[in-house]
Amino acid sequence: MMFSRKTSSIKSSQIENDFLISCSRINLDEKQRSEINRLAGLISNWRSITYRALRQGVGSFLYSHLSAIGEIWSNLSDDSRVSLKQVYYNTLMRNTSIKIELQKVIALLNQADKQVIVLKGAALLDTVYQNIALRPMVDIDLLVRRRDLSEVKNILQDYGYCKPDFLSDDSLEKFGGEIHLCKKDIFLDIHSSLSQYERFQNVFRIDLDEDIWEKSVLVKTEAEEKKILCPNHLLIHLCLHQAMAHYFRGLFRFSDLRETILTYQKELDWKYIFEKAGEYKIKKIIYCSLNLMEGIFGPVVPRDALERLKPRRMFFSFSIRKILSLPDQEIGFRKSVAQLFLMDSVMALPIIIFRGLFPSNEWLKYRYGINKNKDLVFYRIFHPFITIFNILS
Repeated sequence: MMFSRKTSSIKSSQIENDFLISCSRINLDEKQRSEINRLAGLISNWRSITYRALRQGVGSFLYSHLSAIGEIWSNLSDDSRVSLKQVYYNTLMRNTSIKIELQKVIALLNQADKQVIVLKGAALLDTVYQNIALRPMVDIDLLVRRRDLSEVKNILQDYGYCKPDFLSDDSLEKFGGEIHLCKKDIFLDIHSSLSQYERFQNVFRIDLDEDIWEKSVLVKTEAEEKKILCPNHLLIHLCLHQAMAHYFRGLFRFSDLRETILTYQKELDWKYIFEKAGEYKIKKIIYCSLNLMEGIFGPVVPRDALERLKPRRMFFSFSIRKILSLPDQEIGFRKSVAQLFLMDSVMALPIIIFRGLFPSNEWLKYRYGINKNKDLVFYRIFHPFITIFNILS
């Protein structure tokens, strides 16, 4: 009886996974609509679907597609319909506000003759996602020249942005290569690096490449103008960020990868991507990100391209089922252990492990929001145990 319940639970979870995946794309063909209709008939718990969709950042996808399929939409509970509709229109309003503010910030920095590249979600709005309500956004990510970082911060603070009081300027600028600023409900992350992670400092080589700036492209629409990474670097950065910052969490980020490839399939140069992945020492990261995305959505990357990226040995496998269920206790494990298996060179592993257990004082202040020296001593002693506990728990 217990085995039967467990089997039923696994089957129900798989149906929910398949349903979320089928919905988490911009466009649906007839085959996909038919599959959504088939899976909808097998779902008994729409509240569970709604909860998981919101947690995975794909609630707007569900609203967009299901509200157009009357039979399915009418089967949802009232609270599920309200929740999905609310997240869709909240995302639309927030992203509209973000776009308006982004143009003001870009104009301000352009006026000061500061180069700026729009990154991540803000770069995908109106380029990959024509319907801006489909892509959830928390903040605006911008890349500036390292030499301009301090001046850009001053310009934006004069404009009304402020930084969190509990973080020092030094730690803000050092870790993550970014400055965190906010004004009302708009948050800015100003980066001077695409890969400045404490444990992996000087492991990746992407920030040494001037091509990042030289090949950036200017995107113009009737409402806005922004410079973004070229399609090749955009895809590389999305893969790197998904692996190193989010540990493969969030179905919507895999949607980002899929939709970016489909949008720029004619512009993507897979030979260039392969060469740059080797140069940046992130071939395993690119391969695992794209391979996982295809394991979720199906093939969109040319076969020969993925085969070229495939490493000779993989000592760790990522479970798609676990990625989509996302138990919180796995986060520390992914962060501390799984990323080690994504390094192209095993020679880098000892120093990465050492940095993870015994980081700098500045990083401890940044990570734990420390102001007092006695607190620093406490975390200096207990951080290795906290890290190991997160791995083993």
